[in-house]
Amino acid sequence: MKKLLFLFVTIFTSFSLSASHFAGAEIGYEYISTNANGSHDYKVRLQIYRDISGIPLDLNQSLCISSSCFGQQTVALTFLPVLPQNGGNARQALPVPGLSDCVDANDPDLVTIEIYYFEATVTLQGNCPNWKFSWHGNARNINNIDNLTFTGNSDLYVETLLNNTIGQNTSPTFVNPAAKSFCVGSPFTWSQAATEPDGDSLRYSFGHPLNAPFGAVCTTPTLATFAAGYSVLQPMTTVSGITID
Repeated sequence: MKKLLFLFVTIFTSFSLSASHFAGAEIGYEYISTNANGSHDYKVRLQIYRDISGIPLDLNQSLCISSSCFGQQTVALTFLPVLPQNGGNARQALPVPGLSDCVDANDPDLVTIEIYYFEATVTLQGNCPNWKFSWHGNARNINNIDNLTFTGNSDLYVETLLNNTIGQNTSPTFVNPAAKSFCVGSPFTWSQAATEPDGDSLRYSFGHPLNAPFGAVCTTPTLATFAAGYSVLQPMTTVSGITID
């Protein structure tokens, strides 16, 4: 039993330069091995999506691991540079593939979203029904988000859960990048297909966006507030609504 939580990315066309401009994030984990003392090693991966108009991303990111059985621990993540598909030198991040599929890539209003990759190998002390891997970062571009409203701090927060009392597990992984650029008046199918290495069944649902206070790595999130006309089941404006197939 596990849940990979994912925040949809909303793209806008004008920005201030006061924050990292996080657009979304994903957390996944991979079971590696069980040790003689009953602990378990997992590899945890974090993908951060941000628009390049924000301040440079701090590459020193940390993950919170918590459970009711073993308390909390903070783990430093290792930043992973990427190699362009067409070769060349390693870079901190690459633009999201397919972001401009339906628009002019040279349009000055197109916002470029980049993906940053981090990972860490962590040790879980044993089995517990509610392991939680979480991350939050400062901050969203709150002045130009249409579907949420903010008061005070607005760190982007994501988490994923693991119940390893019923067996060790590897989370599903999304096949397609999260960021999309939509064209007004054109139908769009947003494919969030995923691979499931354990052969488990997958179920999709909309999740409520979460905020976190600036500060400690391990923190308690709060529900983000939707602006008028938006909700968990209607996170963006469409002609005929949004359905999950």
